[in-house]
Amino acid sequence: MSSRAWQLKHDPQHHAEDAKKLLKRITTDSFRNIADEGDAREDVSQADESKELRNAAFILQLKQRLCTKSTLLYTAIFMMAACLYYCYLASLYLVDEVYDAKGPRELELAERFTIRVAAPKSGTSLANFIQEYSICPAVAEIQVLWNHVNPPPTKDSFIYSKTHCPVAFEEARGKAVSNAYASALNTVTEGVLLLDVGVKLSCADLTFAHSVWRSGKKSLVGFFPRLHAAPETVPPDQRSHTDLSASGYSYYGRYHVWWNSLYSIMLPAGVFADTRMLQQSGASEVLTDLLRDDPQCYHVGLSVWAAFCAEGGNGSAPPMWVKVPISGKIDADHISAAKHGSCLDKLTRELKLSPQQQIRYAASKSVRASDSWFW
Repeated sequence: MSSRAWQLKHDPQHHAEDAKKLLKRITTDSFRNIADEGDAREDVSQADESKELRNAAFILQLKQRLCTKSTLLYTAIFMMAACLYYCYLASLYLVDEVYDAKGPRELELAERFTIRVAAPKSGTSLANFIQEYSICPAVAEIQVLWNHVNPPPTKDSFIYSKTHCPVAFEEARGKAVSNAYASALNTVTEGVLLLDVGVKLSCADLTFAHSVWRSGKKSLVGFFPRLHAAPETVPPDQRSHTDLSASGYSYYGRYHVWWNSLYSIMLPAGVFADTRMLQQSGASEVLTDLLRDDPQCYHVGLSVWAAFCAEGGNGSAPPMWVKVPISGKIDADHISAAKHGSCLDKLTRELKLSPQQQIRYAASKSVRASDSWFW
């Protein structure tokens, strides 16, 4: 009993009847307040449960709507349309653009590159090669080094509906033109891409590699890096009777490049080079005679020439590897590593390179970040 109820019950100033009525009313009000508080708590709990049920029902209804056949069908149609649109964009011609003060512009003729390839024995292979690369916008011309008894095809034989560049032939019967880097044909571009006929690249990858070469035109920029090991020379005062003056060069393939994360030789099966440097190599009688006597040294000769004899004998910068999707077999892989090593020995000896001069190593590469996960 509260203090107020006790006061009303025992207060002598009030009548007993009035005290009873007041006590009854206060007691009833107290129980009613307690009941109202319980009902309010119960209503709150019921409201919380109702809210959770509504959320669960909404989620269940959303799942049912998303998993209907019509929704799945619309999703499949949308994904198919997106794939078709992506294929359409990929099939469009890629325009190599550069930026100047006026904004983006297309490459001029001299800023593009020339493809130089040795003619294969099969005319079908040559036709497929020209048809595949003549549509690339960055290609200004395709030069075919022809060294067969039969005359080369006419220019009209390689005109397609989507051809962007002309095709020129250099006839050199009896001359190993496939082992020469320079050409007697007039070259209007700053860069030349030496390419094997069996190598397959997309126009987009060629455009990307060409942009890399334009950032450093004095270097060899290519797709087939290899590794070499220089000979270990022994000073004359420390040699014994059984010691040799120097051990030979060693040549290593693409697996050693991946394992050591280094490379030093860029094979001419797919390499960008400066036009003037190639013409200088063609004017060298020592290099020309060596390649004519030993044609297999063609695969490593350009790297040696670029490293020591280009730019007035100072050599060019280290090569740059452009890692892009590429397919096809190259001729250099059919030659033994020992033969490549002996060619390196012969080149350094015939070009009179001192033991202090060494081919430069490189560890960097140009890749698209989305196309590569590992080195």
